Amino acid sequence: MPDRLHATRSSARPARAVGHAVRAPRVLALRKLQRTIGNRATSALMTASAPARCLQRLTEDELRQRGTDIEARIAEAPASSGFLWHLTEKTSNTNLYLLGTVHGQVLASLAKKKALVDFLVDTTFDQVYAELDQPNVALDAKAIRADIDTLATPPTTAMERYEHRMATRRLEAAGGLDEIYTNLAADGQPIRGLETNATRAQIRAQYAAGAGPNVREQEMGTTENTAKLLGIQPEDILTPTQSDTETEQQLSYGASQAGLPPMSAADIESGRRSRRARDKIAGYVTGGDERKLMEVYAGHLKQGLDPQDAEARNQRWAAGVVPGAYRPGQTVLWVVGASHVGGLTVELSNLGWTAKAKTL
Repeated sequence: MPDRLHATRSSARPARAVGHAVRAPRVLALRKLQRTIGNRATSALMTASAPARCLQRLTEDELRQRGTDIEARIAEAPASSGFLWHLTEKTSNTNLYLLGTVHGQVLASLAKKKALVDFLVDTTFDQVYAELDQPNVALDAKAIRADIDTLATPPTTAMERYEHRMATRRLEAAGGLDEIYTNLAADGQPIRGLETNATRAQIRAQYAAGAGPNVREQEMGTTENTAKLLGIQPEDILTPTQSDTETEQQLSYGASQAGLPPMSAADIESGRRSRRARDKIAGYVTGGDERKLMEVYAGHLKQGLDPQDAEARNQRWAAGVVPGAYRPGQTVLWVVGASHVGGLTVELSNLGWTAKAKTL
């Protein structure tokens, strides 16, 4: 639940009063048409009639090549990154921004939080996309900026330490990082989805119907071999963390209530690896280490793995924005899981876009 302070005050920008009774129905209809007419191809992604190419799983050889292509881009990412890329294409002079994120409530610990919030608030976006469509939440950009400013100065007194704690709590309570990014950028306009649960399931079904390591959905770092790509060693999961203990107790209780057998040792190890991996990935994002995340992700691809079907989904998303899909001069934002970004820059570049990391 978003923090009441950040969610109820007015934005630093003029309020758009979306849905307010004073806006004439004709104006609403025209604005809706303007937002949708420029991206018919992306809208097609929401239906089963999307291009057949996008419904095909990637072969292991294609995944290995994608891993090699991403590795070749690592040096293009800033040493201290906001996971933000700017893509342009000369057909329509469209500005497409890719912004990598995680789902956790981590804004307070984000190294580039001030620069990213300033970018999202001060840029006017014609369209904003998340992986799945989202409801709007009215965040108070002015209050968020004030709390970020508070955290910028190390505390030296008891009062300043208290103010730091309160600012941190408010930023964490404002929501998940992906939700904050999309709502600040959208400023009241619809937050559209690059896919639906149905189209995501179609891609999963394509993999499940095939053969090889991606028949079952993969996650980053959940096997002993791939965990090592993240620096997670077998001994790291022997001693449970507090999160491990609480999660395992909850799962054990749920299993007993449902009459299921208790978790096996292999299940417990797999769960711990998964949590360690997610923490590592979140640390790369909050710390601005995009190069390391690209390296780790490429390492999975070069083993013929497609973690969470990300590259097959990237291919489907990118098919909707071939040059000319957006109206001339539009500025568009995609907010996606951070591991998607490297592959999207490669896929979109193959379709005629020019990709460049944005230094903040």
